[in-house]
Amino acid sequence: ILPIGAFGIAISSMMLFTINSTIFDETQLGIMVKEITLISDDDGNESEAPPPDIGELADPASQGSETEPVFVVVRIVRGMPAALSGIVKDDLIVSVNGNALTKNRTFEDHIASFRRLTSQEPGQKVTIVVQRSQIEKPRSKAGLRLVNPLTLTHNLSVEPSARIKWEYYLACLLLGGVGFSAGLFEVPLTAYLQHRSPKKSLGAILAATNSMTFVGMLVLNGAFMGLRMDIGGEPLLSARGVFLIIGALTIPIAVYIVWLIPSVTIKFIVLTLSKTLYRVRLEGIENIPESGGALLVPNHVTWIDGILLLLASERPIRMVVFAGNFSGKIINMFGRTFGVIMITPGRRSVVRSLATAAKALDNGELVCIFPEGALTRSGQIQAFKPGVLKVLQRTETDVPVIPIYLDGLWGSVFSFARGRYFWKIPKQIPYPVWIHFGEPLHDVHNVHMVRQEVAQLGATAVNKRIQNESRVTCDFVRECKRNRPNKVVDSSGATLSGKELLLKSLVVRRLLNRHALSKDEEFVGLLIPQSVFGVVANMALSLDKRVAVNLNYTVSAAVLNACCEVAGIKTILASRLAMKKFEFDASDLDAELFYVEDLRKPKFAPTMFEKLGGWWTANITSANAIIKSLGLDEIDPNDILTVIFTSGSTGIPKGVMLTHANVGSNAAAINSMVRLQNEDVLLGILPLFHSMGYTVTMWSVVCY
Repeated sequence: ILPIGAFGIAISSMMLFTINSTIFDETQLGIMVKEITLISDDDGNESEAPPPDIGELADPASQGSETEPVFVVVRIVRGMPAALSGIVKDDLIVSVNGNALTKNRTFEDHIASFRRLTSQEPGQKVTIVVQRSQIEKPRSKAGLRLVNPLTLTHNLSVEPSARIKWEYYLACLLLGGVGFSAGLFEVPLTAYLQHRSPKKSLGAILAATNSMTFVGMLVLNGAFMGLRMDIGGEPLLSARGVFLIIGALTIPIAVYIVWLIPSVTIKFIVLTLSKTLYRVRLEGIENIPESGGALLVPNHVTWIDGILLLLASERPIRMVVFAGNFSGKIINMFGRTFGVIMITPGRRSVVRSLATAAKALDNGELVCIFPEGALTRSGQIQAFKPGVLKVLQRTETDVPVIPIYLDGLWGSVFSFARGRYFWKIPKQIPYPVWIHFGEPLHDVHNVHMVRQEVAQLGATAVNKRIQNESRVTCDFVRECKRNRPNKVVDSSGATLSGKELLLKSLVVRRLLNRHALSKDEEFVGLLIPQSVFGVVANMALSLDKRVAVNLNYTVSAAVLNACCEVAGIKTILASRLAMKKFEFDASDLDAELFYVEDLRKPKFAPTMFEKLGGWWTANITSANAIIKSLGLDEIDPNDILTVIFTSGSTGIPKGVMLTHANVGSNAAAINSMVRLQNEDVLLGILPLFHSMGYTVTMWSVVCY
């Protein structure tokens, strides 16, 4: 962060130079006036002390003449009311609205008083009388003389100037930028000294740092006083000039920091960019030792695994990589900056690289090697190669091995998911990633032992991710926003794309809340066969954070009533067409039936506003915004998603409660193995009241 802070100070300071100092002009006329002394001589002529850019001020005591205060224009801004009216620099202000200026009632006082009197009448003019003449210095006397004075009258508008207000706010913003950038420079530097300094000499180092800081402040205060020293009635440098010098002197400091610690600077830039693409969470990072060497052994999923590990660790890590991946000049330069150990083809090169890695471990550095030797093409851990053991055999110290598992990266742009690298649309941004660091291993003599530890760490990581992050409703919204064509199709000819499925689910959710369901109904029954609307009804209830219970329509009415009693179902969504084929009717059921065909009637149909709102949400609103608006991100993965009842062959059916984590883990596992593509077709031959039909043929499709 240090170079960012230094560059921030430089840029903010130099931008302050571009702002005119008349931002504090209370008159808002774009004019600055200074009081000087006018001297009357014996000839009746008048001489005046020079303006700041003319010469030194005349000494009235040397003349023995009467003096009176006058006000001279020392600065004027182009495009402002004063300049547009014809007033120029060095004009003497004689009066304002017929009132002469005095020491007790200055030019600014007159303008402010006039503005208060005319505040209710915009567009009023103020009359300013000025005196303009040539200025010369007589040979026989000290001081200056006005030659051929000319009195002029100007009418100026005193309406507030938007330009002054804009410059004032910009100056405040830039001054805040200077202070914020100074904090970015000071705080990390102090934290680094406290964290990295030897404990025994920490107090002495901090005391020396504070002493240097205070001495520097005194020196710079003296320099500031010198730069603002009054010369001929004007400071040597204006405030703008001082900020320009500060910015110019800070640039080489920032460049020097980048040159001194290039790897840290690049790491910060990459970290900032990665935060927008990935949401990295660390588990067990304390297993990396604060000092001393350690060999890091992770699984290899994507092209950016090494970068993520570099960002996760506060300590530098030397990566063991294949030199062919660093053949470009720029990437090769970056690799050498970070101390990458490159392996080129050939036995001697490999031996030399392994020896370099072992020496780095003996020197107390962190070294990372990917024992799989290549990126996984299935998302699963591949066989480990013996490179890990060869490095450890060349070390002279007892170096611990840290197993690492990178979880959640399979499916990202940089993985081989969907059969290709890079050319994929990310499922979500930021993409969630977990990095799990296992406990250190000592006395490693078998590469299979290391692989077993990484695999066990992976099992723990996946289980934690499922238990903490699995929300199939969120996955459903993100997948629908990708708008795959023909997402759901049934034998009746009904077809819905991803966005159409999301649109209908949102509209049906609203209609069911209005016409069919009460707020306290958590469990809702469904008697709808596997069809497009069966999927829509299940998605609508899930988006409403209700529990959809698909009832078995092949059993008797008595069994259905028992299921409804166990689950506390008050309302069942049914289809009139399907009910005609069942062995029971509505009168046989204890729960109230709501027929989904009624939603097409004018009485229940959605309004034009609801249709437009649903279209806007499905097509324009982002997936993350939809998830937050529906509160889907607040769902606990252990919350119940559905209840699947057994067939009842051994008595009363038993309800099996499936959570978001249960269904989400099954859908993810199916996708990792089957890898459904756009052209694939999954036949839903099993009914939705079956666990396979509900999980595999419905959720695995709508989520991936």
